[in-house]
Amino acid sequence: PWYSPDCPVWYSPQFIAMLGYEESEFPGVLGSWERRLHPEDRERVFEALTNHIEKKIPYHVESRLRTKSKGYRWFEATGEGTFDADGRLLRGGGTIRDITERKLADDLSRRNHALLDAVLGEMSDVVYVKDQDGRYLLVNPSGAEIMGKAIHEVIGKTDQEIFGIHPHALFVEG
Repeated sequence: PWYSPDCPVWYSPQFIAMLGYEESEFPGVLGSWERRLHPEDRERVFEALTNHIEKKIPYHVESRLRTKSKGYRWFEATGEGTFDADGRLLRGGGTIRDITERKLADDLSRRNHALLDAVLGEMSDVVYVKDQDGRYLLVNPSGAEIMGKAIHEVIGKTDQEIFGIHPHALFVEG
């Protein structure tokens, strides 16, 4: 069956090299790839494969693979099977690309955003940022509270969209 570790699979030399192996070190069977899947990704990846092969749902998944140097790298894989008239898989093909740098940048961005949220959330001063069109890109809880709005009611809107034609007292010179 397709899910057997001994199921024949062709791996491109480029893919094998991305993982740091020589072709002779990476036999053409499913198990060569499967053994290198990160344990936390295995169930999700095989669910996506099963859904593609058995239900014809497009295969697109991000997962980590262990390299020859024993570290993990992130990969984005897409695949498409060719099926016979009875719906049985005849063969499959796909692409895989290393997305490790993007995943690291996304993680750093998430951590920085969480830090910014934590700092702004504790400030009693009003902090907001607008784009060149006057739309709020950011407002801290103190700013939203003074406006009498929830943060999600402010982000992406202009003062006129929030307050109408009468400006909020916060924005009127006294």
